[in-house]
Amino acid sequence: MINFDNTAPVKLKGVGDGFWITLDPSCPEEDLKSEIDIVFKNLKHLAINASVVIDVGGAKGHDDLIENIKLYLKTKFEVAKVTLPTEKRSIPTERIRQRDLSKGWNHHKSDVLMLRGRV
Repeated sequence: MINFDNTAPVKLKGVGDGFWITLDPSCPEEDLKSEIDIVFKNLKHLAINASVVIDVGGAKGHDDLIENIKLYLKTKFEVAKVTLPTEKRSIPTERIRQRDLSKGWNHHKSDVLMLRGRV
């Protein structure tokens, strides 16, 4: 059975040509680095020249921790680049409304029975 309540301070997921690391910023930096060591040593040569995204779960005020982890990953595991996740853009409600109006005829239902033939 899969345990979805994993409380590991470092979680790794493969994404595209790189990896997505989710960190728990409430843990000490040394614990995070030791967990990163464990995870990246299992990757062996796959981590070299990979792009890594560091996600702290939307927590604010951890810029120094992120910078230290970036430097650590680049020096120890030779990753190509380390970035933060991009912010999702919200679609304006007016554009959603216009799209719904333009595609409304596709979902229109009618109780009319159309018959065709000769009289």
